[in-house]
Amino acid sequence: MADEINAVEIFEIAQQIERDAASYYQESALKISNSEVRDLLWKLAEWEIQHERKFAKMKRQILDELKDKNVRPSASGEYKALASLSVFALEVPLPHEFSDKSTLTEVLEEAVRKEKDSIRYFEALFNFAADKTAIKQIERVIEEEKHHVATLQEALDKLKHRGKAEPGQAVAE
Repeated sequence: MADEINAVEIFEIAQQIERDAASYYQESALKISNSEVRDLLWKLAEWEIQHERKFAKMKRQILDELKDKNVRPSASGEYKALASLSVFALEVPLPHEFSDKSTLTEVLEEAVRKEKDSIRYFEALFNFAADKTAIKQIERVIEEEKHHVATLQEALDKLKHRGKAEPGQAVAE
């Protein structure tokens, strides 16, 4: 594997992680009979799909900015190997599975944990950044993930203070 990743590959990794996260929440929702918890999991999955689209847009922008420099993702797909190491990677057993006993609070707490783990993952990628442009893109992804954490934490805090929040309200952007 190459020692460095470029700005475009940062977004390839981010997109793959968001796709894996959406799959995680979708698969979890299929196992849950509690409609409130299931609806929240579906909402989280949709939210991750929206994030993936946002990262795709950011990648297109950086491709346009860098087209004269001929920066492209690795043809070998090495970024996929890096993405497979993330907290949402589907190739490894997940540390947490939801069940019919799962609560809205538990789902939100786990979502916050996973988003924070994603931030740590991207912070580790600084060590592999090919240049200042790649570093800037990692910073953009981290800021987006921090926004996700703040939104989820706010929903969790509201849920804990009110005792119950509407699943649709819990994760709105």
